[in-house]
Amino acid sequence: MSKALKKTLKNWYARLEEASLASNALCFALFTIDDRKLVYGNKAIMQLLKSRNTWEGLVNPTFDRLAAMEQEGLVFDGLLTLGDSLSVNTTIDARIYKKDNEIFLTGEINLLNILDQNLKMGMLNQEISNLQRNLVKEKMLLANILAELKQSNEQLSILNAEKNKFLSMAAHDLRSPISTAISYTDILRNDDGTFAPDKKERFLGIIEERLRFSLKLMAELLDISKIEAGSLKL
Repeated sequence: MSKALKKTLKNWYARLEEASLASNALCFALFTIDDRKLVYGNKAIMQLLKSRNTWEGLVNPTFDRLAAMEQEGLVFDGLLTLGDSLSVNTTIDARIYKKDNEIFLTGEINLLNILDQNLKMGMLNQEISNLQRNLVKEKMLLANILAELKQSNEQLSILNAEKNKFLSMAAHDLRSPISTAISYTDILRNDDGTFAPDKKERFLGIIEERLRFSLKLMAELLDISKIEAGSLKL
């Protein structure tokens, strides 16, 4: 930093200090090595050091590893993981200094990583929205299909009732001519010779006509069964 810039910023050091200490992105912490005590931590670092013993919030590298380093000055420059074993940890770009019995930590959350994560979250939300829209469409399509099936079932129920009604009427129509034929057959079987030949011929004609009518009706009923089975060839 040039002397001119230092002179320009000198009047604003108090504001720079105030902004740095209140920042949610810039992290500052000062530890004493012997008693593992956090002398000072700004707002951002206190949100990330979640352990009751704040020095345990240094996950990688650990506090003990930093304290064991023999050299002084800058002892670490890279990604520092903060948090604990029970929650989601956070990684910051950090620079850690060691001097005498103190460890000073400064770092910041990588805004590029945050922007990249936000972009990925936006894309994921868009995919979720697309899935939700497709789900609504599929749900509406399924509702339409179910409505059509319900309508088809209702129509089938009506047609089945009509078919049963028709078969009942056909059975009645079959019963009547067959009963007539049986009655005239019984008359002829029990004849003791009192009926003239022409009368017997008329009875036989009635029997034949009734049976032919029944045969025709049965043939029509069989055609209906073939239509229902889809095997009738026109």
